[in-house]
Amino acid sequence: MRIYEKRTFTDMSDRSHLRVVWQEFKDRKVLKVALVYILMSWGVMQVGELLFTALQLPEGSYSLLVILVFLGFPMALVLAWAYEITPDGVRRDVVTDLVRQETAGGNPTLLSATSLAQDIPCIVILPFRDMTAEQDKSYFCEGLAEEIQNELCKLEKLNVVSRAHSAQFGREAIDISTVARELEVCAALEGSVRRSSGDVRVSVQLVDTTSGINTWPQSFDFQQEDDLEIQKEIAQRVAEFIKVSLVQHPQSGYLDWDPVAYDHFLRGMQFFRRRSATNTTYARQMFRKAIEQQACYGRAWAGLAYTYGFEYLNFNHSGNIRRKAVRASKRAMKLNSSSPEAHVARGIIKITHNKPNEADEAFDTAVAIDPENFEAWYFNAFNWARNGEWARAIRLFDRAAGCDEEDYQSVLLQSQLYVSLGDEAGSKRVLKTGIARANASLAQRPNDYRALNIGALAYLQIGEREIAQQWMSRSLQHAPQDAIIEYNAACFYALSGDLERSMACLRNCRDYGALDDEWLNNDSNLDAVRGLPDFETITGS
Repeated sequence: MRIYEKRTFTDMSDRSHLRVVWQEFKDRKVLKVALVYILMSWGVMQVGELLFTALQLPEGSYSLLVILVFLGFPMALVLAWAYEITPDGVRRDVVTDLVRQETAGGNPTLLSATSLAQDIPCIVILPFRDMTAEQDKSYFCEGLAEEIQNELCKLEKLNVVSRAHSAQFGREAIDISTVARELEVCAALEGSVRRSSGDVRVSVQLVDTTSGINTWPQSFDFQQEDDLEIQKEIAQRVAEFIKVSLVQHPQSGYLDWDPVAYDHFLRGMQFFRRRSATNTTYARQMFRKAIEQQACYGRAWAGLAYTYGFEYLNFNHSGNIRRKAVRASKRAMKLNSSSPEAHVARGIIKITHNKPNEADEAFDTAVAIDPENFEAWYFNAFNWARNGEWARAIRLFDRAAGCDEEDYQSVLLQSQLYVSLGDEAGSKRVLKTGIARANASLAQRPNDYRALNIGALAYLQIGEREIAQQWMSRSLQHAPQDAIIEYNAACFYALSGDLERSMACLRNCRDYGALDDEWLNNDSNLDAVRGLPDFETITGS
């Protein structure tokens, strides 16, 4: 354990800053925009010189053109830095914006929560205030602060600001935002000592410097002769609370507790679990709002990584999308490496890089932290299903279904895996359960087009062709240009014998998004069209 000194922040090398900024310039394609702008400007000025002479425009027109070209250069660089061009149009680059805030020092609370890539939170014990009328408890205040400091220094994975630096704030009322800015900490412990009816009362509270929220307010009453014992007792209780909330389980402590950010996170997870292009966009918006509310919210960064990883696998094989997924995943891991979400995000990133064993390791770490984490089981099942490990995937999907008894996807997706294994009885068993869950979901959300989409496949497989056709038509009608919906429709029509329409849906899937080659190559639902001449042309398989 080391005592945390302020110089940890101020001694950062300028070279490290320059490397990060240079990488940001490359990621945002600022240099490319600059080069293109210079070449185009040179061409415009060459053509302008010829045209202005030929058209006999007033003297000074060419000079005006040159001025406009030069003025446009910094504007082009600013726009390239702030915005990105995506298949959906020009959008503000929120992820790299938030990362840039950390690099530039624009958000000290984000820096403090990561402890500058050390994965260690930082706390300061502020001088306790003597509120007694006699002002005769200053010795006790100093002793208590020192005792707490000693207890906290015994904790691993926690940085503690040295008393030499915390003492600069004195014992008067302290502005927490000033503390956060000056010491760059994510938590501050403050307290006071009062005398009441012959007894002495010590009040202690932990303050989240990110949100200013006071957590764990505690009061201790004792007799004056118990000074030394009460110091030890208070110090031990404070240390135990911080050990649990900040070190062992930060995802359940005040660091991840901002109620507004948490609400956005939960709403984001609700959208994300519906597994469609539109809902993935909605989920991303919720995770971004959570981050804007609390920049050091590691679980929200993990959720953001989920959406980019899922988009890369299903809608957009853009390298930029995968880089965003990687960046958000790394941020989640730095902010809260003990949260299962951070490891699930890392697992999804490994899937995008076609590294199933490393993905499996990440998901295993997540479930070791939280055995009931649905996403860990679900995406690990997806990981092995797309690699042809059907029996293994079934076990994992079944475990996911046990974590969320309302989820129909983890049940219905097992059906085709049982078919691939030649187990018709197993397929029928999960179809019955999955259909019941899909209907229950539709009773609550009639516009759950994911339920209609894969539910249609389920009804087709049990011979209910009429209702299967109705459900598939509704899903295609109300969720146009969704690559996942189109892919399942391709499977549906391949199984029902309409091979031409199945191929049309695969073309739409390719045009609207991206085909996951690994899943495609192991999907038995497409066996009927796999040998057709156009199949290889459409899928690239």
